[in-house]
Amino acid sequence: MKLLVLLMIGLMNQQGASTPEMAIDYYFEGTEKANIDLLKKGFHPDCKIYYVDENRDLQYYTQSQFHQLVLENHGKLNRKNTILSIDVSNNIASAKTRSDFDTFYFIDYLTLAEVRGSWLIIAKSTTRFTKDEASKESPASIEATITAAEMNYWEKLKALDMPAYKDLLHNDFSDWPWIKESALGSVGEMTELVSKAFKDAQIEEYQLSPIKVFSSGEVAAAYYTISLSTTVSGQPSLQTFRMIHIWKKEGAAWKLLAGMQGIIE
Repeated sequence: MKLLVLLMIGLMNQQGASTPEMAIDYYFEGTEKANIDLLKKGFHPDCKIYYVDENRDLQYYTQSQFHQLVLENHGKLNRKNTILSIDVSNNIASAKTRSDFDTFYFIDYLTLAEVRGSWLIIAKSTTRFTKDEASKESPASIEATITAAEMNYWEKLKALDMPAYKDLLHNDFSDWPWIKESALGSVGEMTELVSKAFKDAQIEEYQLSPIKVFSSGEVAAAYYTISLSTTVSGQPSLQTFRMIHIWKKEGAAWKLLAGMQGIIE
């Protein structure tokens, strides 16, 4: 029996990532702990780490070079990792992440693929900022980040991934849903409402109009329309809504602070 348990534990440890988020978590934990086995579970062996050097030339690290860097720098710096956005399409995904250190941070763009049943990072592009550059984020960069966050928001609702959906919301979140006579003032109320609504009306497909983003400092407003194809009691339904979402930057991540929507007849 003891041998069987050990074999089962060994098999579980060999299993790859079942979601893109899990592959990224292997990357984060592997770098924080300098655990090469975890990094190998998160990255494809042929994955390259791309960056532009001080001469503006494109360079890259191989996985073995990346592993050596992780080992050399372990314990020298405090590190905090954050997933800023993820966009999944069938068996491929893209993600934007941020890794904060004391005086600087890295932004990574990751490309992932589901390879033989396991999600792996197959390419990584990275760039470095000093902390005093954080306030210099361009409107175009903010617009791209908020657009990705909106896509991520609807992906979580389509998948009915309530923990991940809840994580997108600011602690002071409020919203006025079109089906309610008054606004909701808590994360719990909104999570309960959308969980029930989209269990009853399963999202099959959705299409967003071009998202217009206006930003000021660490606050951004997103305006767009969305057409939702749902299934209600086995019957297809199509409705279009006008959306307003207000996002607020909390540390490295943008969180949804407030929203309002109206149905377009």
